[in-house]
Amino acid sequence: MSFLAPALLLGLLATLLPPLIHLLNRREPRPVPFAALELLRRAHLRTARRARLRQLLLIALRALLLAALALAMARPYWESRVEGAAPARVGAEGAQVLVVDLGYAMGLRVRGGEGEETLLDRARAHALRALDEARGPVGLVTFGEKADAPFGEPSGDRSTLREALLRLSPTPAAGEPAEGVWAAFGLLRARPAAEPKRVLLLTSPRAARAALPPPPPELGAVEVVAVDLVEGSAAEVGRALGNRALLQARVWPAPQLGAGQWAVEAEVGNFSDERLDLWPISVEVEGRTLVRGFVSLAPGEVGLKRMSFKVEEGAAGTGLRGRVRLAPDALPIDDARPFWISPAPPTRLLALNGDPRPVPHEDELFYLRRALAPEVTGEGRFEVRAEPSEGLAVSPEALAAADVVLLANVPRPSRALGADLLRFVEAGGGLWLAPGARAEASRWNEALAPLLARPLREARRAGDAAASVRDRAAARLTQFERGHPLLAPFPDPLRSTLPQARVLTYQLFDPAPTPKTAVVATLDEGSPFLLTREVGAGRALLMGGPLDREWSDLVIRPDFVPLAQHCARFLTRRAPERGVEVTVGRPLLLDLSGEGPFYDLSPEGERAPLTPAEGEGARRWALAAARGLGHHQALDAGGAAAARFVVTLDARASDLRAAAPEAARARGAAARREGRAEARRDLWPLALFGLFVLLALEALTLSRGARAAGAPARR
Repeated sequence: MSFLAPALLLGLLATLLPPLIHLLNRREPRPVPFAALELLRRAHLRTARRARLRQLLLIALRALLLAALALAMARPYWESRVEGAAPARVGAEGAQVLVVDLGYAMGLRVRGGEGEETLLDRARAHALRALDEARGPVGLVTFGEKADAPFGEPSGDRSTLREALLRLSPTPAAGEPAEGVWAAFGLLRARPAAEPKRVLLLTSPRAARAALPPPPPELGAVEVVAVDLVEGSAAEVGRALGNRALLQARVWPAPQLGAGQWAVEAEVGNFSDERLDLWPISVEVEGRTLVRGFVSLAPGEVGLKRMSFKVEEGAAGTGLRGRVRLAPDALPIDDARPFWISPAPPTRLLALNGDPRPVPHEDELFYLRRALAPEVTGEGRFEVRAEPSEGLAVSPEALAAADVVLLANVPRPSRALGADLLRFVEAGGGLWLAPGARAEASRWNEALAPLLARPLREARRAGDAAASVRDRAAARLTQFERGHPLLAPFPDPLRSTLPQARVLTYQLFDPAPTPKTAVVATLDEGSPFLLTREVGAGRALLMGGPLDREWSDLVIRPDFVPLAQHCARFLTRRAPERGVEVTVGRPLLLDLSGEGPFYDLSPEGERAPLTPAEGEGARRWALAAARGLGHHQALDAGGAAAARFVVTLDARASDLRAAAPEAARARGAAARREGRAEARRDLWPLALFGLFVLLALEALTLSRGARAAGAPARR
């Protein structure tokens, strides 16, 4: 029996009130001998026992009345177990299908009768027992990366099924119980509708309590039963299913911390009923531990752990394999996350300087040069070539040797320059636009219209226009498009130093949206500050100010360094240096240069061909489904690495705890609608009926007592 409002059971304490009131009002009379009343005392003694029983009955009725009221308000109900936690029934009649989960959660180690065993071991034992005791044909369905029925419809070949069950092992996939149940329904379609049918689901406790699909009506009566693989009290089950997991690990260059520095952000989940105190976590590269730490989490809490480490210059010449690791627990497969530290070809940036200055720190490109300098980024990462320009033209040779072109406060770009840049970007190049005080908005709009994310308007001074220049407040970056690739180095942009930048003047843009554009960052005054646009095979980035300190102090903030570096990388369409991440079993698209063919090399040394992605351009290659956890490489025909990526777990299955009572009630309601088993029965109407019965008994007792008190004394 359960309750919809268990907190109201505290009302049962009210049952103590009638006895307390009776005891408090009870007065012991002081005996005073009086001869005239001796006859009355003797008559009272004859009826005292009956009166005392009536009083005790009234106290009990009133206490039960209050208890019934509290129970009715708590709304008790009785729910039969529809699909969850039922043992395999002995001698099941008719056809049945064993549905076994092969997801990685089934590798959880729990204590058994003879030591430790996995959930899959328990599922196998239940399946073998059901197979031995079945009186009809039996089928088998497994689900992990996909639902599979290896032997087709149910049959009587017990030995083949037994051998298949003994060979089962967990896969790295998460597993979807609904897919397995649907496959079981498919095996039962060929059976007669009048025949009893049964689907036995063997999965983790949480997955067993998920909503399952109803059987099609044409199948007739189908019983769906999920076996409880972890039996015991709530505390014992909570300890058995306790799991700590690495849900995600993000690694990116951190040049603001020094040359060769990398930042790590690990998302850790404590899926247990016990607090996690100082649990070890570490980062290793090529088998060598570079940094160690600890994480503490409350029961059920998910938190972030940030660390940093250094890789020596030149060490990543052929790519380095790394992992973030938690101390192992009962499910070790989700205690590690792989990542790549891959070399990237140098990004060649051609900067057209529209405001060169003889004083170095006043030059338009001074801070950008510092952000991309070899002593900050490492040797061979960026090659910056600067040319003073009024925006008239640029040589074809200079464009051919550049990956990214920067227009830094160029005053008057010509139409010829705009046409050259348009061809350059459409062919896959990147264009970085940073207008400033010298930029003429009309000339920019005329020459660069196909490349601008928004047409330019006039520049605006931040703050209240009615205030004096001295009293005006600076604008701040307060809105960011989280998840945009341009902000990849910043897991939480609001916690970086970007919002600390003081923007005194900024460029206004036309509010009308342009196709294939995105607003990445916005000022608190509502004006966009960072915008991107897709143009052909290339990209264009538009900023709301120049790259010097004339309009803002953004360039002196520490996080301008990773922002500037990643802007250049983003415009080249190259994969981030930390590599691409894909969940096991999911498809993957890669940007690869060359005609191919390309192959995927798994950690086990197996090769899978990549195919050109239809409608994605010649540089996009697809992997149908990622297989094999760990570090992968996309190889060209000569065996050289064209790209690197990692295949990771689907973290949804790491939470093995049983579903909440609300979810169980919802599942029972769904089963009730489908008519597959007994429905939930509300008991609170019985409590209300008992309340009325007790009221009637109390009234009857009081009326009988009143009649007895008012009756004339017998002589």
